[in-house]
Amino acid sequence: MAEHGLASAIKLASNESPFGPLPGVTEAVTAALAGINRYADHTAGEVAERFAERVGVTRDRVAVGPGSGGLLEQLALAFVEPGDPVVYPWPSFIAYPQFTRLAAGAEHTTPLVRNAFDVDALVDAIDERTRMVLIANPNNPTSTALRTADLRRVVDAVPETCLVVIDEAYREFVTGADVPDAIAEFVDRPNVAVLRTLSKAYGLAGLRIGFMVADPAVVDAVNACAIPFGVNMAGQAAALAAFEQGDEVMCRCAVITSERSRVAQELRRRGLGVPDSQANFWWLPAGTHSVALATELERRGVVTRPLSGGVRVTVGTPDENDRFIAALDDVPGDGSRLVRSEYPWSSETGDAPDLFDGWASATGERADNAAQWLDRLDAAMQRLRAHLDVPHPGRTAPVPGEEETWDASQVWAHVAEFGDFWLDQVGVILAIESSADPVPFGRTRRDSGRIAAIDAGRHQDPAHHLDTVERSADRLGALLAGMTDEDWARTGRHETLGVMDLDAQLTHFHVGHYEEHAAQLDSIAGTS
Repeated sequence: MAEHGLASAIKLASNESPFGPLPGVTEAVTAALAGINRYADHTAGEVAERFAERVGVTRDRVAVGPGSGGLLEQLALAFVEPGDPVVYPWPSFIAYPQFTRLAAGAEHTTPLVRNAFDVDALVDAIDERTRMVLIANPNNPTSTALRTADLRRVVDAVPETCLVVIDEAYREFVTGADVPDAIAEFVDRPNVAVLRTLSKAYGLAGLRIGFMVADPAVVDAVNACAIPFGVNMAGQAAALAAFEQGDEVMCRCAVITSERSRVAQELRRRGLGVPDSQANFWWLPAGTHSVALATELERRGVVTRPLSGGVRVTVGTPDENDRFIAALDDVPGDGSRLVRSEYPWSSETGDAPDLFDGWASATGERADNAAQWLDRLDAAMQRLRAHLDVPHPGRTAPVPGEEETWDASQVWAHVAEFGDFWLDQVGVILAIESSADPVPFGRTRRDSGRIAAIDAGRHQDPAHHLDTVERSADRLGALLAGMTDEDWARTGRHETLGVMDLDAQLTHFHVGHYEEHAAQLDSIAGTS
């Protein structure tokens, strides 16, 4: 504030909770201070027991440490020998290279695509020598998350001698229907360790309490590398009190995720695409202008975290988030307010660069277009959810030119069947780096595999179909949010409909298809 002559400023730099301690935490810590002449329980046994109950595992599968960062250090010391390959995507959590180097391991990093992990590259980087794979899910700093099938691919790719560490520091903020809970998904895998923390959603960043869930042998090895009494007495007391506030934590997380979505859509409507965030922060993919952009925001009283390739901005209170938007609006696109001598990219002559030039997600009208599709996708999912427990005694009207009509079971089976297929077809188009001709994709309405899948699906519960639909729509939404200007310019060639850009494909085969089937269910809904 003094440096920039500001009367006030907000800190959105460290992914902390903006709400203060949970009810009862301050009192529990104050009471614990009366005994600080004694050491705390070295194993944090009561805290570990309570956490084990919450996540549905036995006590011997839980280790407690000074934050998930402290447990990462213990994992590296326990399992990585000098020269052992450690694989992780980059950019990711800054502690991964730090602790790999501390253990003298060999760093093997893989790139990101659309600000998300390149699963093919990650799997290719793993071999029989790989000792540890580090996966932040959601990823810090890009906010993106691996979906279920992709995370399974990574876990399945590692040899038995390799430990996969899945860092779920932001798990409580996940809303994506297909972002897996790694504890539930991999609890029986002896070479998977899952990290959680109370620093974020539980507001205990200043007291450092983290957890690891893993095979008992991994827990024993990690505990053997623990600093004696590393989890302090105040932290243990705070954790136990925080565990009593589950409902309040859920309410606070709901505010954060609602604000996260609101602001992300506001940014896209302003022409600045941002990835699908599953954490409590946004990633502004500003590229080489990250430091300059963060400095301009700081001059306007908003402290953020510039990193390689982008700026990380923590979700704050609604008022703080509005201030962030206003500050970003005030940053001139042509860089006219920059003092060129302060930045290494400046020159003696010529204009300062546009700080939004080189943005690594969609910009301008294409970013706004993504926002509109995401709104339509969300609205379609809400319409489909509303039909889950509604009777549907009627049948659909026939498709023009045909006589076939469908009952509700056929509609549900179809809406569940097509999502993943068409999502894969978009993947085919986006996977081609460059092509002079539109990429062939798609199938016809009379495809035998499609017809057989719909017929089989008629006998399944609509709740099962809705779950399938929501998972597919979640993956589609993440893709739409992450696409670049170049992605939006791609075209494909359909067998019967000809050349189609992505907007046309979304209309015919994706969001438009969800809307069409929601309308069919509307038309045949009734009361019993």
